[in-house]
Amino acid sequence: MLSALGAFAQRDLRRGLKAGRLGVRHERLALYATGGTLLGAMRAVLDGEAPRVADILHAEGVLRLLGPTSTMRPTWPGARCPMPGPS
Repeated sequence: MLSALGAFAQRDLRRGLKAGRLGVRHERLALYATGGTLLGAMRAVLDGEAPRVADILHAEGVLRLLGPTSTMRPTWPGARCPMPGPS
């Protein structure tokens, strides 16, 4: 996973860290963790066990994993509201 997408994921993670939007303590471990969650989500989709909104749920989970800071606000075009707090 890292050999295929690692450079892009690392670039995005570093941008988030530099902007103060993410708060991971170990960059490399965060990359492995996000890659693992992606593989798990893909497996669930292929097995027909994922909900239709698996992409959204996965993205939300990854953002939580990366420790969004208080400066994180939705900036993507389809964003409607801030991410909900932990349950």
